[in-house]
Amino acid sequence: EAFNLMVSAVKQSKEDVDIKVRFQTKEIEGKAKDLEEQKSAILNILEDVEEEKKKTEILANDLEKFKLAVDNASDQVVITDPEGIVIYGNNALQKITGFTPKEALDKKAGVLWKMPMPLEYYQNMWDVIKKQKKVFVSEIQNKRKNGELYNANISISPVLNDKKKIIYFVAIEHDITKEKEIDKAKTEF
Repeated sequence: EAFNLMVSAVKQSKEDVDIKVRFQTKEIEGKAKDLEEQKSAILNILEDVEEEKKKTEILANDLEKFKLAVDNASDQVVITDPEGIVIYGNNALQKITGFTPKEALDKKAGVLWKMPMPLEYYQNMWDVIKKQKKVFVSEIQNKRKNGELYNANISISPVLNDKKKIIYFVAIEHDITKEKEIDKAKTEF
């Protein structure tokens, strides 16, 4: 009887162990499947990241080409924040105004160029670019760093975000001082 009890207990124990093994095997198989799915998801994410990296590199190269072109343009290109603080100036800035792009950075454009035009001119300009959010095109007289006056054709464009809020102004200035002097000489002649 004791022997039969022991055999029965061993059989029961073996059945319990078999049930635990089957349960743990299913659990391990489930975890292995989850890990395989996670591995697949991570590989997909890595592929997406690699693709985005390539797109970003192409965009960075395009931006570098654009910056190189703008930096070497003969007309002055200045980008300001909505309050007129210079955040970018190309190399023509120094050629036209005498200020290096580094000197102009983080300064109000109107302070740098000393505003020789009448106050109404600037009020109209700000009305057009800030309130109407339109391009302002005009002839202007500005002062160079050395105090010398110069004439320029300017175009100031507001840059809007998707909510129609101004995030930048892009100003392009073409020095027409020599042309003006030639016209004046022709007229006087």
